[in-house]
Amino acid sequence: MPAQSIWTLLSWGPDGWSDDIASGVLVTIVLALATLPIGLTIGFFVAFAKQHEEPSLRLAANIYT
Repeated sequence: MPAQSIWTLLSWGPDGWSDDIASGVLVTIVLALATLPIGLTIGFFVAFAKQHEEPSLRLAANIYT
């Protein structure tokens, strides 16, 4: 593939993919930031359950992980 066609594919606009790639990067970052609090909350409660004295909580946390 000639170098010119590679630059054409990576260009902005209707003939290139750069705008689609940038849009995908933005969606990825937004989803990562949106789900971060959920993951942290679940992780906190699982860690809390693993250290709890109640055997059923420890069992549930160990099954989860």
